[in-house]
Amino acid sequence: MVDRAKNARGPGPEDKVIGARVRARRLALGLSQKHVAAALGVTFQQFQKYENGTNRISAMGIYRLSEALNLPLGDVYEGLTTAIAATGGANDDQPVGGDGALAARHSAHLQRDIDTLLSIFTRLTQTQRSEVIAKAFEFVD
Repeated sequence: MVDRAKNARGPGPEDKVIGARVRARRLALGLSQKHVAAALGVTFQQFQKYENGTNRISAMGIYRLSEALNLPLGDVYEGLTTAIAATGGANDDQPVGGDGALAARHSAHLQRDIDTLLSIFTRLTQTQRSEVIAKAFEFVD
């Protein structure tokens, strides 16, 4: 369980993990923050706060996001405890690990790498994307 005694009403590490997952999915689909915000009925600025984990997304907001991003609702929460644990003190020479933890790790270096990979990935053909995914699995198997 996450200790939130300091700020029980404000966002916690789980909000950052969920926000990172939402951001990764949005980028993978090539959608703008403005587009997704409009689909949710919130402002662009509010949606930015969701992605950054600055503001907590309500249960209904997460449901709407899963619909807008064609993301199964369970995937938003899958491995959340592992992902939260991965946000603190992981060694950059070690894999982030855990279910969905890659999107959860909030180091500036890793986030920059994720952004770069997503930018490149969205410009590839389906065949090229399949080859990249197959190659990535070679690294982790």
